[in-house]
Amino acid sequence: MCRLGELRPGDFRVLSTGSRELLVVRTGDESFAAVPNACPHQGARLSDGRVERIWTARDGRLHEALERFAVVCPWHNFEFDLSTGCPPYSDGERCRPRLRRHEVLVEGEDVVLYT
Repeated sequence: MCRLGELRPGDFRVLSTGSRELLVVRTGDESFAAVPNACPHQGARLSDGRVERIWTARDGRLHEALERFAVVCPWHNFEFDLSTGCPPYSDGERCRPRLRRHEVLVEGEDVVLYT
């Protein structure tokens, strides 16, 4: 897919696997997320949107949530937590809409996507 050093946290790449596109985002030093490149709401290409770090509030201050990023739909600003596929701060299991996640591994210096 790519080499580990080709993407920084928050950077992404679009990969085609057969007839579908996947959005692969580096979320940490050696962590990645892969989701369909189509918003489940109305099909917008998520790669036309943006990837943002998720922030949390503690002690009355905002803090970056390390290795947690969201992809934001370019059409309606729907946000999806790349660690869960759900909207940020949803209850998890019952969230809708939801992005399907694919396994991404780092093998040596190679980033490998399993679909």
